[in-house]
Amino acid sequence: MTQNGNTKILVVEDDQSLAELYAEWLADRYVVETVYSGEEALEAFDATVDIVLLDRMMPGLSGGEVLTRLRQYESNCQVVIVSAVTPDFDIVKMGFDAYLEKPVEADDLEDVISQMLTRAEYNEDLQELFSLIERQSTLEAVMDTDTLETSPKYQALTDQLTELEDKVERYLQNLPDRDFRVAIERLQRTAAERREQQQYQSLTEDVLDTSEEGIVVVNRDGQVVWANETTEELLGVDRDDIQGSDYSRIASESYNEYPSGEQTLSDLVTHSLENMHSEVEAIVRIPETASKEQQWLEYWSGPIKTGLYAGGRIEHYHNITERYAYEQQLEDLHAVSRDLMTADSERSIGETVATAAVSELGFEFAAIYTREEHTGRLVPLAHASTEDVTEIDLPTISEGDTPVWTTYVTRTEQLAPTRKTLQIPSQASG
Repeated sequence: MTQNGNTKILVVEDDQSLAELYAEWLADRYVVETVYSGEEALEAFDATVDIVLLDRMMPGLSGGEVLTRLRQYESNCQVVIVSAVTPDFDIVKMGFDAYLEKPVEADDLEDVISQMLTRAEYNEDLQELFSLIERQSTLEAVMDTDTLETSPKYQALTDQLTELEDKVERYLQNLPDRDFRVAIERLQRTAAERREQQQYQSLTEDVLDTSEEGIVVVNRDGQVVWANETTEELLGVDRDDIQGSDYSRIASESYNEYPSGEQTLSDLVTHSLENMHSEVEAIVRIPETASKEQQWLEYWSGPIKTGLYAGGRIEHYHNITERYAYEQQLEDLHAVSRDLMTADSERSIGETVATAAVSELGFEFAAIYTREEHTGRLVPLAHASTEDVTEIDLPTISEGDTPVWTTYVTRTEQLAPTRKTLQIPSQASG
């Protein structure tokens, strides 16, 4: 990282007047560039940028999404979040180097930039340590102890600090007093406390991640803060990709092909996010793909009323494919039974059964035969087939000397082995 006069700072702030104010405060000591959106930030960012002052809430790409993209570059750039949003547990995985809550003064910016320049000289392990400490300190400033102790994400954060202890110990004696004091204060945690935190985190993560229900948690800003593995399997999204992203945008991009009556899952998610205090329930169909059979999901979305994510929403996706198929079969059988009860002739009964075999039971061809009273020979009563079955001609009593049934069997054997054919010979009705 370059120093002072050569240090380049990229200010990303959608409030243009505020961005220009920051630039005015810093321009006499640093090279400052201002942009007013997440998209512009990604275009302006390159290897020459040393520090990014990043607004968190912006139209289009949010600060969190921009930060995720920036961390994908091979760069030692340090990122300072400057936001009016009071930090929550969703900052744990954001990977910023410092967090300033608006409003900020010129001295605040100067202090944090000075810290970033100093830290840039440290070993990579130390930079990671300070990044973790900043995230932990930010949470501890706004959360009570009980809330922190029951948060798996907070426990995971402290576990990461523990793992770095051995690596950074040899560097501590060379740290400036201020950073040394902060590091020591944060690293003085008992082994018993850490074990309890780890056990709690393991229990929570294991239970939720092994659930057969898809679960998505959205914060009050409409951003995804957590999704489990089953969500990936059911909806075909990558939970790491959607975490921290605007959920309505994710739904618009990924859920439009999942119908629910006259709506789509995208419509349902959008409606739930626009009505944060209401519950939404629906049945959603996930169409068949080359690698997965069609599925039916029971969708439920409701408000989170208490706890860390109060004001947000939680979604459940329950796979009801087998139950749905069973219920549909019951409905189909009910319909067939009703038709049979109202049939006024033997032919009507035969047509009802043949049609049901094709339309409801999945056969490609069905035929009902009766035995002629005087000759005992089989004659066709009714038949039905799918649209793609055209090569079958029903045999009649006039076809040659061989028995009609033999003729029919010979012809049906020409069908593909996988094709199912319903044959119902009987004395009375087939």
